[in-house]
Amino acid sequence: MVYFIEAKLDDHGLAEKLESKASEIAPQYKRRASKMLFTIENVVKNFIPRGQHCQGKGGTTKSAIKHQLTGDGGQVYADENTATWFKWFHDGRGPVEAKYGGTFHRDKSGKITHYTPQTYLGKKIGGAGALHFCIYGKHIFVRSVKASKPNPVMQKGAQEGFKKIKPELDSFTQWITEL
Repeated sequence: MVYFIEAKLDDHGLAEKLESKASEIAPQYKRRASKMLFTIENVVKNFIPRGQHCQGKGGTTKSAIKHQLTGDGGQVYADENTATWFKWFHDGRGPVEAKYGGTFHRDKSGKITHYTPQTYLGKKIGGAGALHFCIYGKHIFVRSVKASKPNPVMQKGAQEGFKKIKPELDSFTQWITEL
């Protein structure tokens, strides 16, 4: 023989109360977290040297630094689509030598008939190619460059940024624990 026990539990509208509280908390959470991430983003940008005043493709190194909210808080990151060179700026790089630049023209049999050197801004940069830099508005072409040291702006900025947002972060943590 099996006995069934039936019991009812009245939650006094707890589900509705939690839902309304969640709808109040989410915007405030996003606003406070975004404000702290924005502060860290600006501190990181302060560690990046000023631009070189050049017009051209891509963004500046500073414009590559962005922030976004994630499921576990948020992140400040460097968008390599904005500044493809950020990896080398941040981590450093070895020496770089220009690749061969230009076009060989061939006849139908495959024999080279003539060579057209690569040009940039109306200047021939020769058979061996050249690296192009813009420094203080002047375009510079060189065959090779020495290695560059790392400039870990993300770590420096994160350390300084956390110091700057510490009071807000403590208040934020207390607010979350009180929920």
